[in-house]
Amino acid sequence: MQPDAWSPDGTHILAQFTRKDGANQIGWVSVADGSLRVLKTMDWRYPFEVSLSPDGRFIAYDFAPEEHSHQRDIFVLASDGSRDMPLVQHPANDLLLGWAPDGTRILFASDRTGSMGLWVLQVAAGTPQGSPQLVKKDIGNVLPLGVARDGAFFYATSTGMSDVYIATFDVATGTLLAPPAKATERFVGSTTLPDWSPDGKYLAYVSQPLNEHFSTGLDSRVIIQSVETGEEREFSPELQHIGGIRWSPDGRSLLVVGIDKSRLYNQSLVWMDTQTGDVIPILRTHQGESIYEAVPSSDGRTIFYHRDDISPQGCYFLARDLETGREKELLRTALPSLAFGLALSPDGRQLAFTTAEPGTGTGALKVMPAQGGEAREVFRVVNEFISGVAWTPDGRQLLFTTFTFPSLESSGLWRVSAEGGDAQKLELDLDVNAMSGIRVHPDGRQLVFTSGQPFNLEMWVMENFLPELDGNK
Repeated sequence: MQPDAWSPDGTHILAQFTRKDGANQIGWVSVADGSLRVLKTMDWRYPFEVSLSPDGRFIAYDFAPEEHSHQRDIFVLASDGSRDMPLVQHPANDLLLGWAPDGTRILFASDRTGSMGLWVLQVAAGTPQGSPQLVKKDIGNVLPLGVARDGAFFYATSTGMSDVYIATFDVATGTLLAPPAKATERFVGSTTLPDWSPDGKYLAYVSQPLNEHFSTGLDSRVIIQSVETGEEREFSPELQHIGGIRWSPDGRSLLVVGIDKSRLYNQSLVWMDTQTGDVIPILRTHQGESIYEAVPSSDGRTIFYHRDDISPQGCYFLARDLETGREKELLRTALPSLAFGLALSPDGRQLAFTTAEPGTGTGALKVMPAQGGEAREVFRVVNEFISGVAWTPDGRQLLFTTFTFPSLESSGLWRVSAEGGDAQKLELDLDVNAMSGIRVHPDGRQLVFTSGQPFNLEMWVMENFLPELDGNK
């Protein structure tokens, strides 16, 4: 649920809800008794922004009217639910920002000129008056925070960036042999999720810039780079918001997790051919379920993956037989304990993963048999969480990074025996921020990882920008 506004008399709260069946609703919640009066019910699609007019009579919201499109229009709903009509309809992407303080105009962002600009539309009794007016070009991707009584528009913008780096590294001694360098200069600030091919001849990674609401990957692409020549091939596997890629054992395919473009907000797990980019579906989640990581078995016949849902059942690790489609539950963690990541040992017999307990502020690195069984704890941290787990090529050690929450500040790279014991911090003097997604080259002499803070935000205010009303000119 998400509260959006108080009613003018303070007796109700306007809010959005996602039900357990995946439907989305807008409604009024009574402050006196908590009862809900639903005004509008939608399917799995939902508004980015819902805004109540200053007089409390109308509710503006943005929505994607076409099921398989990202392009949004803006609508206005009577606050008693009696009327619902379009306010801004255009082939471009239109995003609601809020109402002007006098309630006679709405502010919205639109890319109808080729880039996101700030527009204003006059409104009377919930009905558009005339055509929208461009107020400011090239405002970029903004997240509205509110319009003050004096007309000042408060918003957030992202300055975050992430890049894939490669460092020459001796795994046996834990020594940095050459400082890290960006894997590519083509997609600066938007690369992540690297993985080496089994023969070490190729590096795959994902390029996905932030979209208008700071989600990643409306135009997510998978890049495959030749280690020898640096040549890069680019693929778009019909997925957005790609959450993970892993090479198949034979190097002919990549296992890719992302959101299916043909059914927004449902995640898919697919094989992508590394030569043609063709996609073979493996599975698709139901509404409310998420896949966070997937890795193929050493023989390519089984997929190990991490799934959770919005119910209290929590997180699962599952093994899926690709021939039969049958699944076996390997591990389940009950909320609020969380489990993340999967890394398969080089011999294919063990799975490493991490757990986090936000309530106690502790994180742990664990290992379990790939066929299922009891997980054993390898290492535990306090007031930190563990991420970025990778096996060394000989399968004897695990590399990982730690970070604090919610600052997400990284404390560097560590290694520990796969059998457990004290962890050693590797003093690599890496001039990078927030390492994650580490992978070790099969020869043990190169380390690839993602560095950066993709969700850094700045807060801004825009003042004295509203044009005069037509009647005042």
